[in-house]
Amino acid sequence: MIHEQSEALQTAVDGVIAKYHTKRLENVVVSALFRDSGQGPGGGKTTVKIARGLTKFLAKIGLAADVDVFLEVEKGEYELLTEAQRIAMLDHHVTKIDVIDDAESGKRRIVLRKPEVREFSQVVARHGAWNPELRDFVKTTRQLKLFPGPAEESAGKHDRKSAAAGA
Repeated sequence: MIHEQSEALQTAVDGVIAKYHTKRLENVVVSALFRDSGQGPGGGKTTVKIARGLTKFLAKIGLAADVDVFLEVEKGEYELLTEAQRIAMLDHHVTKIDVIDDAESGKRRIVLRKPEVREFSQVVARHGAWNPELRDFVKTTRQLKLFPGPAEESAGKHDRKSAAAGA
């Protein structure tokens, strides 16, 4: 597995944390690095890992021992995205990180949470947004136009293929 550190990627992650997660992730050290496309257990997808117990691995890939969480960003996936899509993708992965304060021990635990909405697209196609969580999710997604619709894609405006070609 080949990893590459990128100051621009780390700056983008730090920016996402500062803008959306400052209070929640206070005192949590999050590092990001690129992983070569198709390498590693992520199956070609960006992954988030809790660093606890990975000291040797972190040293091998050049990350400091004080890292709490690290993002392995799939380089090929990232490069195909527009800047707005990159920020959304990083925000998605940083949002997985959560801190739980253990009242008994007085220690904090870092955990990875799952998204609130999980559903199969086929079920939504057959039945629509059939529960309150899905209805709220659909309502929220209509607020932003991050990805172009079919008419814009056919015109070649800001789609992944155009982004990859340097548009």
